[in-house]
Amino acid sequence: MAEELVKENERLRLRVIALEEQCRAAELELKGLRERTAEVSPRSAKVIEELRAIEEELNTLANLHTANWQLHLQLALSRVLDAIIEICVNLVGADKASVYMMDEVKRTLIPVRVYNIDEANLVSIDESDVSKAVKSGQIEVREQGEPVAIVPLSFEERVVGAVVIHTLLAQKSGLQTLDHELFELIKSQGATALYGAYLAGVSPRAVDEEAVRKALSG
Repeated sequence: MAEELVKENERLRLRVIALEEQCRAAELELKGLRERTAEVSPRSAKVIEELRAIEEELNTLANLHTANWQLHLQLALSRVLDAIIEICVNLVGADKASVYMMDEVKRTLIPVRVYNIDEANLVSIDESDVSKAVKSGQIEVREQGEPVAIVPLSFEERVVGAVVIHTLLAQKSGLQTLDHELFELIKSQGATALYGAYLAGVSPRAVDEEAVRKALSG
């Protein structure tokens, strides 16, 4: 499992690098468009629309990069949970949210962090809409009613838990494309960040030669 986690973290590291390169490319394109805009009539609808599209793409990439960075910056379990809630509140626009972690022995979902609501109840893996989404491994989004979204936390074959967006802020009319991309990021990278933080908390933190060579030979 440790080897799989190392491989997943390496994949995520490369993804972060790719996002940074996309951000730089988008910034250069945006700069070029601004220069072109200065040379033509400010009423040029085509150029203005193209500029807006690039700005939206750049904003999306920046937000995804920020969320990715927040998740993998921390090794303390509580701080990773705080980062997940912060993404839900500040980037998605959640008014109420909760995070569950899976008890793999009892097969239940443990409420480990809530925002703006009372402490969530223990959820059996065989009950409730949350557990159904976790078992399916699919993100569930609803246009009406509560919860607004249920995001399983999983990577490869391992289920780590779930994030539930109960309600959105009053000024947010609904979920946007960026929100769906953030849910995908939370699903996989939130899961690996949580599991990595959990391992860091329960395993010896000291690095020794024997352990390193054993890991490299695996």
